[in-house]
Amino acid sequence: MEKPPGAVLGGLQIAGLATAALGLPVGGILVQALGWRSVFFVNVPVALVALAAALIWIPRDPAQRGPRNAGEVVSRIDLTGIIGFAVAMTALLAFLFAIPHPNWVIAAAAVVLFASLVLWELRAKHPFVDVRLLVRNAALTRTYLRFALVGLCVYIVLYGITQWLEAARGMPALTAGLLLLPTSLISGIVVVPISRRNLIRGPIIAAAVASLVGSVGVLLLNSHTSIVWIVAITLLFGVALGAGASGNQIALYTQAPPDQLGVAAGLFRTFGYIGSIASSAITGIVFHSQVSDTGVHTIALIMISVSAAALALSVFDRALRNPRQATTQHDEKEPHHA
Repeated sequence: MEKPPGAVLGGLQIAGLATAALGLPVGGILVQALGWRSVFFVNVPVALVALAAALIWIPRDPAQRGPRNAGEVVSRIDLTGIIGFAVAMTALLAFLFAIPHPNWVIAAAAVVLFASLVLWELRAKHPFVDVRLLVRNAALTRTYLRFALVGLCVYIVLYGITQWLEAARGMPALTAGLLLLPTSLISGIVVVPISRRNLIRGPIIAAAVASLVGSVGVLLLNSHTSIVWIVAITLLFGVALGAGASGNQIALYTQAPPDQLGVAAGLFRTFGYIGSIASSAITGIVFHSQVSDTGVHTIALIMISVSAAALALSVFDRALRNPRQATTQHDEKEPHHA
């Protein structure tokens, strides 16, 4: 296993976090000036600029051996898995957002859909969610879970606490966005030393601890809490976001089989999105009828439990103590196919 490209991984992380940092205040400005629909419409010119930049600056792929027709490309895309994942997740969200009046028929449908998805992905040649990789590489699976758990708490702060700031404290969207700006800024700063030194275990544990302490801080919030205290909490979750994303990303590089790094990286992002979706479901359920201090405290208790689980997965994971040795052992056990 080669040394993880910390500088490259750190640069990618910083770019993503910088985008998030700009997104909060820019989103607040757009909502305040043009309404909530503008947040979605602004993606159109941004996407066009990104497309133009890709066409201009990204070099062409090397020539393939023989022609690759559209049918061959389509055959490598697990369209059934993608649709199945979307439908199953939609059913789950429909059930969750109906609480406290759950529809058990939809819940049963979600279970059946997810079970069917797993069975399909186990047989798919190019699976959308590589279930086989998750089963046979427990260390990598734990990395995904840690990233999703810490991400869930961070996204609750970014989006759920923003709702509370606007509803309970009467802040305009722009002010709420600016108040949470330190979360993204400090995360970008934290990434630099971690990625340059390829640190893994320390940052991962630090992320879980910061998430746990920050969650306790959320439990102490109320409508009269000082702005200084709120900013301090956002700084803690900035540390959790930067350290967790960077540390787990480097851990992934040491734990995933070299020939499956692309698939493993895709699953890493998928678990991040699962954390984001879960945070939306939690805030939607808790704030279903009213955004209040009591609701924030309920969310904080959930965050404390989730952070404690992330901390346990970090401290007691032996694979993090010597990631290179764990990777070597995994490679030795992995069957080699001709």
